[in-house]
Amino acid sequence: MTDSEEDGHFVNGVWVKNSEAEQKDAGTGASASASSGKCGDPDFDKIVNDATASLKATVDNLVNRGNELLNSEEKRAELESKAIAAGHSILKSFENVVKDAKKTLEDLEKKN
Repeated sequence: MTDSEEDGHFVNGVWVKNSEAEQKDAGTGASASASSGKCGDPDFDKIVNDATASLKATVDNLVNRGNELLNSEEKRAELESKAIAAGHSILKSFENVVKDAKKTLEDLEKKN
């Protein structure tokens, strides 16, 4: 996320800015998780959360750019609907990849 983008999350397809308390929690949570992990091990949850936030911001950006490009309210609504559906599909696929990766990691840990 760039400095010009605001922290937040999607709620029913609408971007909602994080409150100051949520931003503080996110900042302290990230540093706490980073210090609790093994030295040199990547923080899987942080990586997943960062990637998810990036995907969500990309979908939001796509919707915004589409709205700027199209003048017709009907066309904007159609594009927004399709972009949101595509975003949900991409996020669902990403969640499936994360589930598979977690299962693979758990299986490897059990073998060791």
